[in-house]
Amino acid sequence: MRDINTFWFKHYANNWSSMSVESMMSVYGAEGYGFYYIILESLCVAEGNTINIEGKGILPAIAKRMQTDVETAKTFISDCSEEFGLLTITDGYIESQYIKESLDAANKRKETAKKGADARWSKKTTEENVKVEDNGFEEFWELYDKKVGRAKAYSLWLKLSKTKREDCIGYIPKYKKSQPDIQYRKHPETFLRNESWNDEIYKSGTQTTQDIKNASAEDVTKAFM
Repeated sequence: MRDINTFWFKHYANNWSSMSVESMMSVYGAEGYGFYYIILESLCVAEGNTINIEGKGILPAIAKRMQTDVETAKTFISDCSEEFGLLTITDGYIESQYIKESLDAANKRKETAKKGADARWSKKTTEENVKVEDNGFEEFWELYDKKVGRAKAYSLWLKLSKTKREDCIGYIPKYKKSQPDIQYRKHPETFLRNESWNDEIYKSGTQTTQDIKNASAEDVTKAFM
């Protein structure tokens, strides 16, 4: 059955060379080829890919599309079914095996593509969730609490091993205790790039904010950058 969004089917360039089509063209010529594809197109977009030619006004409508008279259209459709095997007629309904197979194949490709896209999206979403949940950056960012240069800090964080991340997180409370004034705390980017968790912690009271304020610009730069 036609997918509701399927309004096309494959038309191979060598369709005319099949024995059935050649037989039909030997009788109806190139005009018959046009008749045939007008019918195929009508079947492609019809509900259930079938048309009741005995329905009121249906055959005249098909004849109008074919730009021929009703009798010629009726004879052509009958010949395509009984003589050439291009169409089937069952209880007044015409069908085409070619259209059915073409649309079934198209729908299968569409479904396969959708499953593939869903699988890729699911994998991407899972990987992103793992990254957010497991890499620990948010914990570092909130714990360090000097919110400048987030993007650069995140980039550096991703390069750290799990062990280094754990060491970093464990070190931060001690570092904050030794340097409670945020303005004199290293930027997160600098802290991560220098792997400052490997530095020796000053004991509380050994170096105060006032000591730093009294230090030279060069000393401050060396200490905190």
